Amino acid sequence: MSLLNKKGREFVKIASTLGQNYYPEIMWQMYVINTPILFKAAWVVIKPFLNEKSRNRIKLLGGKYQKELFKIVDPDNVPTVVGGNCTCEDKGGN
Repeated sequence: MSLLNKKGREFVKIASTLGQNYYPEIMWQMYVINTPILFKAAWVVIKPFLNEKSRNRIKLLGGKYQKELFKIVDPDNVPTVVGGNCTCEDKGGN
């Protein structure tokens, strides 16, 4: 059973290769929050296309992400809609 068809897998492979080869240091860490089970299943398919350094920078956090996220990001810099303290009005938010 495949979550991505052949064209989809090829696209992910090309996109991840371009990102890793030409922009390797742009991303320090990425936290994907509120990840549903389907996304986690897709991640299993996508992850092998990424190099180890990139894989280690991406963290999938489920519904109870605040404790882990707030270890690295100050809650005052996280919008209230995702559990932080920032109304972000000065940054174009609501």
